Amino acid sequence: MTDLLSPTVDFVFKALFGQEHNKPLLLGLLNAILDRVEGERIVDLELLQPELGKIEPNDKEVKLDLLARDQTERIFHVEMQVQNHPFFLERVLYYWSRLFGRQLHGGQPYSKLHPVISIIFSDFVAIPELEDYHTCWMWTEVEHGTILSDHGQIHIIEFPKFHESWEEAHDALEQWVSFLKEADTMTFEELADWKDEKLIKAYEELERLSQDPKLRAYYDAQLREIRDYRTIMTGAIVEGWQKGHKQGLEAGLQEGRQEGLQEGRQGGLQEGRQEGLQEGRQEVHTKVVRKLQQQGYSLEEIANILEVSVEELQPKEPTSK
Repeated sequence: MTDLLSPTVDFVFKALFGQEHNKPLLLGLLNAILDRVEGERIVDLELLQPELGKIEPNDKEVKLDLLARDQTERIFHVEMQVQNHPFFLERVLYYWSRLFGRQLHGGQPYSKLHPVISIIFSDFVAIPELEDYHTCWMWTEVEHGTILSDHGQIHIIEFPKFHESWEEAHDALEQWVSFLKEADTMTFEELADWKDEKLIKAYEELERLSQDPKLRAYYDAQLREIRDYRTIMTGAIVEGWQKGHKQGLEAGLQEGRQEGLQEGRQGGLQEGRQEGLQEGRQEVHTKVVRKLQQQGYSLEEIANILEVSVEELQPKEPTSK
């Protein structure tokens, strides 16, 4: 079967990994991400209710994708994010803090607090400053890198940064990420080459889910919503780029005129115009490229949208004066 639902859509992800009979699949995925040595690996999971109740009447309601606890009482929060919302990283921190803080009741001692590990899959670039597709964030001292506590971890796995094809995926994490990213286009024979029983089981379960007509209808509706959202976001970004481009052009020309007039030379005027114009364009390009990359677009796709060359979007080294 080739027309499979994509696990990058959140409700498909939850159906695939959040059911009791599929706990071995979630266990395999988490062990691949944590990459622990034998003896420290997860051997059992308890699925928890993903809704976080309110502590105060005005608290924000939170419903997570997946929530589980292992044999050592560690809590795992797993999310699949397709759309890049404003303040995405702040949202991740808020969810982690709610999970950590709600562990204690009444007069319980702080020794009852257990590690909370958040794992976020994003179908967009969440951290453009780094090239790694998998990053692990902990609380460390800035100068020395000493870890304050192992009770807090946030893993972020960004699909647009993962460039290996399924043939090039060798370790367990690469294979799971390839499956999540490409399952709707992979064949069973291709995946079976990995000889991983949990991955094979995940593919078979995805085939079963893909044959459910109600899930299929909901999936199609979700895809339309995702496409509409990205179209609106792209349109807003491009509109902002056009306005910024015009403002940068005007500012660059004005700066050039002023500098050229002050120097009183035609050469100075022309040089100032060109330098101001280039700086204005580059600043706007940098901002719009970052925003579109966060929506999951490649540099080539962004160049096509903005009708410029890829070279124009590359960051330029500052010129010495």
